Amino acid sequence: HGEYGNTDSVSDRHLSDAAATDMGLKGIFVSNVEGARMDIHGKLYHPTWTRLAAAVPGTVSSAPSVRNSELFLQDCVNWPDNGKIIVTTSHVKDTRGYNFNEEATIANSGV
Repeated sequence: HGEYGNTDSVSDRHLSDAAATDMGLKGIFVSNVEGARMDIHGKLYHPTWTRLAAAVPGTVSSAPSVRNSELFLQDCVNWPDNGKIIVTTSHVKDTRGYNFNEEATIANSGV
């Protein structure tokens, strides 16, 4: 991760003046031209992320079985059926070789 405002930082390259002409950078931006404008249309999913309201017990046999097939969230969400979700890990070490994140699809009657 870089430092905000440090244009030499790798993660803040998009903030530099050279970024406007550097086609090696990926992203969407509106050029500094009078009248330039960007409109993005689509469904607003809110919130885009939330926290679990209850832990997923996994192999703990004393927990109700529904807790291993349903996620209980802290916030109400409007995420679509068959949408993709990611539950991030609480492991300290999480890299490509040690990926403990879980991906899942929201069931048709899921949210």
